[in-house]
Amino acid sequence: MTDAITGYGSSFEVHDGASPGAWFEFEEVKSVGLPNESRERLDATHMQSPAHTREYIPGFIDPGEQTVTMNFVPGSDTDEFIVDWRASGETRDVRVTANGITFTYPAFPTGYDTPLEATAVAEATLTLAVAGAVVRGSAA
Repeated sequence: MTDAITGYGSSFEVHDGASPGAWFEFEEVKSVGLPNESRERLDATHMQSPAHTREYIPGFIDPGEQTVTMNFVPGSDTDEFIVDWRASGETRDVRVTANGITFTYPAFPTGYDTPLEATAVAEATLTLAVAGAVVRGSAA
């Protein structure tokens, strides 16, 4: 038997930036990708490297980007929140909750793609640059 999950019941929230502030939960989210972290490798090769082979050591983690896809409802609370957040230029805390686990990290929007098609449900894709470490925790 598998322990696999679906994304159903997950949530995507962004802190409103106020102090103490509140979390704003996005409406009608269809999919959310967690940050696509990668670690750089640093070339540590030297003149005595064994077998004439390059040597590497781990460098910094690049937290990468994240995308959130949702039904696009122009003028909705979510749409207005995104427009205002982009205009502010602020980095804010983001929180994804899935299967009782939270993923929290700072991020800022880099793109908001809202194509309209005649024969499909309108979707929007928000792209975020992750600006720091991802912290895992248990949902309260």
